[in-house]
Amino acid sequence: MSDENSVQKALNDLKPLAPKGFALAFQIDFTTPTFLFQSYPEDWIRQYSENGLVMSDPTVAWCFENEGFVRWSALAPTDTAGVLRQAADHGLQYGLTCSVLVGTQRSFASFARDDREFTIEEADALLNAVTELHNQTAKIKASSAKATLALQKMSSTFSG
Repeated sequence: MSDENSVQKALNDLKPLAPKGFALAFQIDFTTPTFLFQSYPEDWIRQYSENGLVMSDPTVAWCFENEGFVRWSALAPTDTAGVLRQAADHGLQYGLTCSVLVGTQRSFASFARDDREFTIEEADALLNAVTELHNQTAKIKASSAKATLALQKMSSTFSG
């Protein structure tokens, strides 16, 4: 199985754990990910992008300062711009965010559901999956420009 196919399989394996979607940003240089995969509802992706919500998203701020995982409910008090409330309006009621830092390379991800909080077991499984994908994408980025380009193309078209 090619590296790109193994990433695709890993992303597909995440879907049952995050029924309302996810956003995964891998190999972030400064503030820009080398690979970005999103499966959130299109209307939420559009609203988030068009309104520049990344600049006030408490999950993103948390990721740049922490490692591990956090439930969105724990970040609600810091959400002065109402990003999490807006996400909930799109069916992303409950969320979990993971942040991984290996050396100087950071990756992070957020996952959403509409029925309940993520369990500790699910949070651990998602953090492990993000860590594994972080390591896979680091190898791809380091291996060849062709493989990186193929994965970047997949990241721009992945819709879950």
